[in-house]
Amino acid sequence: MKTVLIMLVVVLSVGLLNAQKMEETKNSGNVVILLAHSSFKESQANKALIDAVKNIPGVVIMDLYAKSFDAEAYKKILSEAKAVVFQFPFYWASAPSQLKKWLDEIFTPLAGTEVVKGKPLMVATTTGSEYEAYRSGGRNHFTMDELLRPYQLVANYPELLARVGGYVSYQVDDGKINTVFYGKNNPNSIMIRYQFTDLLNHTFTTLPLIGGKDRNRERKFIATREAAFKMLRENADSFFTFYENTSVNCILVPVGRKKKVYILTAPKSYGNVLLGGDYMLTYNSSNLLVDRRKIHNSLITLSAGNNVSKDTTAMTMHSHVLSEAIDPTDICTLLLYKDFVEWKKHIVVSKKYVSVFDMDKETLAILTTEAWEKIYMHSEETTGK
Repeated sequence: MKTVLIMLVVVLSVGLLNAQKMEETKNSGNVVILLAHSSFKESQANKALIDAVKNIPGVVIMDLYAKSFDAEAYKKILSEAKAVVFQFPFYWASAPSQLKKWLDEIFTPLAGTEVVKGKPLMVATTTGSEYEAYRSGGRNHFTMDELLRPYQLVANYPELLARVGGYVSYQVDDGKINTVFYGKNNPNSIMIRYQFTDLLNHTFTTLPLIGGKDRNRERKFIATREAAFKMLRENADSFFTFYENTSVNCILVPVGRKKKVYILTAPKSYGNVLLGGDYMLTYNSSNLLVDRRKIHNSLITLSAGNNVSKDTTAMTMHSHVLSEAIDPTDICTLLLYKDFVEWKKHIVVSKKYVSVFDMDKETLAILTTEAWEKIYMHSEETTGK
């Protein structure tokens, strides 16, 4: 019979994790254990680990499978934490899905904030294989350190995020998409360069940091994005409106010899989807601003709850005054949040047209207002409502 291997892995990092800090936290505050086990009651190894620490003062255990996530509650818990532990059984070279869900919904909005930055992170995981299976040349081919690299990235991410000045994406000759992250203090410093070969399946490769035939294009794109941010910060004629508890992001889109920069307003806290508060700046090949316009007149807040069954609300809706159809910024935002909201369709109404965007199918239908009213009236007559 194979012995059960219980491994405590310390993930070293300059951001969330520092082994010396972990030692210092023993008597200085809460250690939060995030337990991700889909059948904890039947567990032996993980239950033994929890039983060993559950009565220790300062240890807070959060069962990720016990109930839906409360973003504000987790924010408070992590704010008070001195260290964080991910504990889970090793399933198919990874953690159970609930931990990934927690990282998506709770950690992502907090990454780079003081809530998590600089705090130690540890991983406690159990496996059903013997120790030798996870050695170099062993039966499982990879070491545990190699398999847990994604959590090293999680540990490094807040510190890395603090050093990133921004990113630009652009299409190359063969239709692939290059994405470049550059430094905050030195925009000419490239931190990492990716090439997406298949956007639908998120397939990408890492490109060399130095050189490349597209380096000059990247410098121009970065300069344009930085110019847009400078214009935002100065806001000399109060063209831009800033809202409480929000941030802005600049998305550069090259169009021929011109470069368009879309400015989107995003929430700083989890639980809301923001539509509006967006702009489009157009720069020429010499990096001079040639046009600017507001895409929406106001900011609309839609609720993004914890229940993502897609059955509670059929659709959401807002009206357009400045444009006739749904805007690219609307679609971008809806696609970003589609897995975290209950509603599956969004409708945009203007004087001439009605846009119906199906977030699940990622399809868009644009009808005349007259056609939409006829369909609506027919539906009313058919259902008897």
